Amino acid sequence: MTQSISIGNGLKTPKEKSKAMSYTKPPLPASLRLVFQGRLSSLVQTTIITSSISHLSNMVASSIFMRNTAGDTSSEMILQKYYPSQPQTYVSKLNWYDYAVNELFIIVFPSGLGEDLPVTAHWQWTKNLSGEQKANRDLSDKQHKNNQNPTSFHFGDGYYTFNCKADDKNKTLAVTMKNPSGDSFGTVMLQLQSNQDM
Repeated sequence: MTQSISIGNGLKTPKEKSKAMSYTKPPLPASLRLVFQGRLSSLVQTTIITSSISHLSNMVASSIFMRNTAGDTSSEMILQKYYPSQPQTYVSKLNWYDYAVNELFIIVFPSGLGEDLPVTAHWQWTKNLSGEQKANRDLSDKQHKNNQNPTSFHFGDGYYTFNCKADDKNKTLAVTMKNPSGDSFGTVMLQLQSNQDM
């Protein structure tokens, strides 16, 4: 999807200038609007700038080119999507053979969803390999993108791997836990918890 914005000095009134600065639907992400308002507003009085914006990788990044009336074109600029700092917590139950039977399973994204952002997972083993009952298990890692599927990611602790995929609105998180042999107990669907639920 490509969107063009033109800003010029042949505008008669402040109202017309304001109209030229407006964006047609669908709107740009707020982070991009701030970039254009801040970087291009200083050019309004002197030249005409056309910016072509192409959204990449399911709105994870945007490719931007700037052109003037002479046809000169800037090099490509890639803007990464800004992810909110509000933490996201997903909850469900975990089953892993006899070691975890219907145990509470919590995954926390302290800085939200996004590549290389932190993730923690928490559960109890019903009985761990040493025979200890109700042993707590906590792990922390970064979110690693899946090159074959840009909407999914994985994290792990060096032994277990958790393959994850959020829905379009990030309300649910499908998680498949695997060991080094590739064994799995199926996919667990975790639900996003609101601040009121926590």
